[in-house]
Amino acid sequence: MKNAYAKEQAELRRQLLNYGALVGQQFNVDMMCLALNEEGFGHDRIMRIIHRAEKHGEHFHECLAYGVESDARFEQLDQRLRYICRDHPEDFVPREERYPNVKVPGMGKKFKAEPIGG
Repeated sequence: MKNAYAKEQAELRRQLLNYGALVGQQFNVDMMCLALNEEGFGHDRIMRIIHRAEKHGEHFHECLAYGVESDARFEQLDQRLRYICRDHPEDFVPREERYPNVKVPGMGKKFKAEPIGG
């Protein structure tokens, strides 16, 4: 009986954490839409950006999945972000600082990063 209760509580905590994450994600999307609109972006362009971001999220979700590809996918993400910051390298923040609580020790680099900018 005790074991069933513990499992039920663990599942409830997991669900609440997921709900909180989803609410936070939606709020960030809403704020990004407002900021993009204030920068002169219209509805169609904002929707294209959101859909592109969703595709990137699907591709880079492995970073947070604690799987065998997580470390390599994070490397690929950092490579892409470094490229974006190439003219302002001081603005690049390494993943260890962006995600201080995400640790993927001992994961191999099976995923080969794609070349950027070419």
